[in-house]
Amino acid sequence: DRGLTEKTAATRNGMVIYMESGSELTVIDSGADRVNKGSVTDGVWYNDENGTTEIKGGVITGGHNLTDGGAFYLEDKTSLVLSGGTIAGNMANDGGGVQIEGGTSKLQMSENTAIMYNRAKGEIYGGGGICTDGTSITIAGGNVKNNTAKYGGGIYCYKDDVSIIGVNIENNTATMDGG
Repeated sequence: DRGLTEKTAATRNGMVIYMESGSELTVIDSGADRVNKGSVTDGVWYNDENGTTEIKGGVITGGHNLTDGGAFYLEDKTSLVLSGGTIAGNMANDGGGVQIEGGTSKLQMSENTAIMYNRAKGEIYGGGGICTDGTSITIAGGNVKNNTAKYGGGIYCYKDDVSIIGVNIENNTATMDGG
């Protein structure tokens, strides 16, 4: 069994991996499972200003946060590259799968990457799969499907300059607007 499980104790502020400004990380064929249940902080992975995270394969599932980013919280000029693998079954107020805030950021996914079955349960924003807030972002490739939220079941964008290129977005559900 490879990856991070609910028994993982290497956390900072409830996060499994916290990356300071300018950090780079590559994770290959690993994953995280129920590692962040009930945390009031952000995401399984937190990537601060000017950082890059690359995930090659694996599954990130079961992240449950009371704020933003069930699996990933990216802040200010960060990049997340997903080469295969799945982000599924995560939950947060906003950005059930991925939350991206501030600066110019990039989310690059290969065609065999899926952000699916995530849930944003917040009342103000949403983004069951992906939530962006106050950023200039490019979201490219991959699949965003079967996510749920009040607003933007698949992707919710707030005060953003967004480019979505070659993303398969399907079967997402919103109880108010933007399924």
